[in-house]
Amino acid sequence: MGGANLHMFCNNAASVWIDVDGRGCIIPWPTPKPYELTFEEQKFTPAPAECGTKLKWEIEWKVSPDHAGAVMQHVRIRANVHTCDTNEKIHTHPYWEWGWGDSPSFWEAFSSYNVPAGGNGAVKRAFGTDLWDVPILEGTYGEVVDRGTAYFHEAPYNLWVPPVPEDKTWEGQKLWKSDPGVSRDSNKLTRSLKVSWNCCCDKTKRFASAERSPVKK
Repeated sequence: MGGANLHMFCNNAASVWIDVDGRGCIIPWPTPKPYELTFEEQKFTPAPAECGTKLKWEIEWKVSPDHAGAVMQHVRIRANVHTCDTNEKIHTHPYWEWGWGDSPSFWEAFSSYNVPAGGNGAVKRAFGTDLWDVPILEGTYGEVVDRGTAYFHEAPYNLWVPPVPEDKTWEGQKLWKSDPGVSRDSNKLTRSLKVSWNCCCDKTKRFASAERSPVKK
């Protein structure tokens, strides 16, 4: 008992930092995130992709163990689409007319809520679905790439209210131009969708293709 407290110099947080020999703090092993974020694919249509259709990729978010909060996702879209007759770049289609440029980058939140789970009034928590859709327009050619990086943010209740007001609302979804700055309480998931096409009159050159990248954790 008594003597110098070697731990007081370890950021005054001996339960967080490590000072194994009293000569200085070292960075501890990363603390495992308490939640796991995954998703289930609901649809990927049409397959194969076709000119004149809208490619749709829909997934449902899953968080384990069950807890209230929100799935936060950073979405980046790159659209490079031109008309066949004049080669003019298209800026006006609703899909990428965000008012934030041709390559928008934004954050969005999918808050938890309760849904029925069988009889007797049982409920389970859900975070909703995320639908990415890309119109493969006749009379155009080009490419659209969607990329999303998501994680789970723990909150004390459902229908979580973000700490900062949204910058934009699109189809009921709250969007932010910059990171809302909330805690990241799970692994990160990164996924992307690439849709390419040539839907011009020359039938020998017409094609449409879509591919999902492997999910990175």
